[in-house]
Amino acid sequence: MNKKFLLVSIILITSAKADNLPWSQYQGNEAHTGFVPIAVGVPKKTTPTWTYSACDAGDCGAKEMPYDASVNYNFFQAIISDGVLYASTMNQSSGGNIFALDLNSSRKLWQSSLVDVTNLSPVSLVNDKLFLTKYRYHQDDQSSALYFYDAKTGASYRPIESKVSYMMSNPTVTSDGVYVQLDSVQIMGINPQARIIEHTYLQKLKQNYVASNSYAVNDNYLAAMNVDEQDKFELNIFDRYQAGPPVMKIPVLQYFYGRIVFIDATKVALIAQDFLDVYDLQTKKAKYEIVIDSQDSVASDDQYIYTIESGNLTARDKNTGDKSWQISVSAGYFQPQGNIVVTGDTIFVNVFNNIQNNFYTTAVSKSTHQTVWNSELMQGIKSHYPMLSLADGYLVVANPYKYVISAYALG
Repeated sequence: MNKKFLLVSIILITSAKADNLPWSQYQGNEAHTGFVPIAVGVPKKTTPTWTYSACDAGDCGAKEMPYDASVNYNFFQAIISDGVLYASTMNQSSGGNIFALDLNSSRKLWQSSLVDVTNLSPVSLVNDKLFLTKYRYHQDDQSSALYFYDAKTGASYRPIESKVSYMMSNPTVTSDGVYVQLDSVQIMGINPQARIIEHTYLQKLKQNYVASNSYAVNDNYLAAMNVDEQDKFELNIFDRYQAGPPVMKIPVLQYFYGRIVFIDATKVALIAQDFLDVYDLQTKKAKYEIVIDSQDSVASDDQYIYTIESGNLTARDKNTGDKSWQISVSAGYFQPQGNIVVTGDTIFVNVFNNIQNNFYTTAVSKSTHQTVWNSELMQGIKSHYPMLSLADGYLVVANPYKYVISAYALG
């Protein structure tokens, strides 16, 4: 084995039961597909079963302070597991917060604050531990750290720190490991069961092109973006269980700095602001390219990849990229924004009005390709779009405006 790499044991953790189906991280799973493989129907009502305003409850940030529309607020997809909702919030005036709510009642179970925060990642959950990365910037002093908490009590463990240039990597979790980048050239594989977390440098990358959600994991591989010796972009595919160099390298079509999604065992989608390229791991070549509206608005199930194209919800064959069907989800100034959630029978997406700064959530039937449900209108913030999560019988909308969580019981 290459001596530059350290291999540690990964302790196997029993996978979640099929009927539990947690929303454990960004877009629900380690492949980041946004797919929940069961039929759930639509919410029973157009109004939320309950709402929770983190600002009104004193959870805007590390300090209790009134909501200020001029402040840069970040609110991420909520995590849902075993009847509990977890969320992280951040604003640049008061710091960050993590809190847990009872999913059925919205009762706050615990809360933890983070100070001296420049940016914060969404939370990820595995083995009753929550993971997130914190970035701190001061002149001539900046660092990143991986924080982790006991999901049941909120108790914190000693973070793993790294002094680097700007780095915001969302932890990607699996049943047997946590994958996160804390410095500019390496991704770590974390043992999520250890109290004091062991870690290994799984891969070395030449430069920092792995940030935010720009790596993904499937049953066999970890995919990450890198640059070659000629400073050209390439997709690096690593064995997720073995420390070492890439098992394959695939040249990419163009500059890339966005999301990576494993849409199946052999195909990877690279998603930037206005395009989506799908690569085949067997041929090591690009299969097709799609022009899209937003890198957040992409999801995939067993058959299709779903995108927003010119304001239209579009379903395309995963193998060929051919359009199967399309429906307009735009109306006047209302345009689809944020992530897409796909279930066995329904597709959910938020539709936002950038003029009046309000939005609603809509549901489209996978069988009829028609709108089957719209929520009530909700207040929002321009360019800070709400995000969706779905698990345990609830559709959850995380809205940056006053950090409002709206939970809809599914029928």
